[in-house]
Order: sequence, then C-alpha cells, then structure tokens
Amino acid sequence: MFTVFKRNGDICMKRKKVLSFIMMGLLAFSLASCGSDNKSGGDSSTSGTQESNTGSSGTPGSVVNADDLISNIRNRNFSEASNPGMYRFQKKSGFINSSCWFGDYKGNEDDYIGIRLLGSDGSIQRTVDMLMCGSDRVTFTFDQDASHGNNIGELANYLADRVQDAKNQHSSYNVRLKKVVNGYLQNYVAPDQDCYGNSYCETIKTTDSKIWDVYYDGGWKRIDLNQALIKQPVLR
Repeated sequence: MFTVFKRNGDICMKRKKVLSFIMMGLLAFSLASCGSDNKSGGDSSTSGTQESNTGSSGTPGSVVNADDLISNIRNRNFSEASNPGMYRFQKKSGFINSSCWFGDYKGNEDDYIGIRLLGSDGSIQRTVDMLMCGSDRVTFTFDQDASHGNNIGELANYLADRVQDAKNQHSSYNVRLKKVVNGYLQNYVAPDQDCYGNSYCETIKTTDSKIWDVYYDGGWKRIDLNQALIKQPVLR
C-alpha cells in the first residue's frame, strides 16, 4: 500500500520498504469522449526511446492495418518510454472538486480520478492513499482498470488481445476499429476489403497511422503509439 503526501502542490511518496520512483509528468485529464469528435490532433510521431523493464522496446514501425497495430502493441513499440511514477486517468466526465474545509478534505477526486503507479520492476498498482488537506487520508482506487493487467507486459498483451477481438468482429456494418487518417478519424478498412474504385477508401486502407480507436468493454478506447504504453488507452 502506498501513501502519497500532498502539500502546497508538491507530491512525495512513502512506503514501508524503500522504493525509488521518478515522478514524471502526469496525464492531463480530458473531458472529451473518444467518439465525440472525428477531428483528431493529428498523427505526428516522436523519436523512440528504449527501456528494458518498463518502457518501449523501440519506435513503432509502419501501422497500416490491425495486424500491424497488434504487433507493435505486443512488442511494446511506443515512441515514448513508460517511466516509473504516477499516472492519472479520468474515470468519468464531471466536475472535479479538491476543496478543503478547515483542514478537512471535502473533494470528490476519487470518484473521477484513477491512478496507476508504475514500479521500476514494471508492476502496476491502482490503490493509493493520499493525505489531502494536510491530514485527511483519502484512498484512490481504480478498480475499473484492473482487467488491464498487473504489470506493463500484461497491459501490452491485454490491449493487443482487445485489438485482435475488435479485428475479428469488425465489418462495414459492425465497426470496431477506427484510425486517424489525414487528421481525421476514419472507419478501418481491412486489407482484403473491396473499395470498389473509391480512391479515399484505398487511402484509408494503405495509410500508416499511429492513432487508433478500438471498441471494447462497452465503449471506444484510444490507443496512441506516440505516447507511453503505461498511458494507454489515452482516452476511454
């Protein structure tokens, strides 16, 4: 069990056994749902980073079809390394309140914020005690994320399996995969799908894209190979 102390905007972490974590940049919360806007921020990639235990194993290769995406995820080919530390995720949309009242915590952050703590050994913990307002102990839990695995390898395999499931179910009448093409989210066109002379359909089919939306667990999730594996899915 971890306890995180929060004072004047700074965060420090204690554990009974000494562990060293690098507190890296926390995920910015996004209130937008994955399917709310087909306009995407683009598909630019960043330079790759290698890290044997927790990070990516190399820069993503070409990702034209679902099989390419599955391979890159399973091999942990993400442009950004997954550095040990704390990562925050938004569980649901709504107003996040972190207020204090005479030293008592009156906020609702645990209702809206989920946390992954990535250890230097690649382990992922999702229950964190934080001392808010100086002395109130608040337990943050992220039970909704438990199925994604207890370490970085299990996370990669879980996501790859979900893409495989989506690929197996996907059709023009049962869309389960989308990818960003020329800045816009488009329904996935499989390599064996006939475009009947439609040039844009062919463009979608043959364009390399590092940003994909995958339908699983009852909703659309976004996988972005430009960002670290530990941050996936970046939208849910």
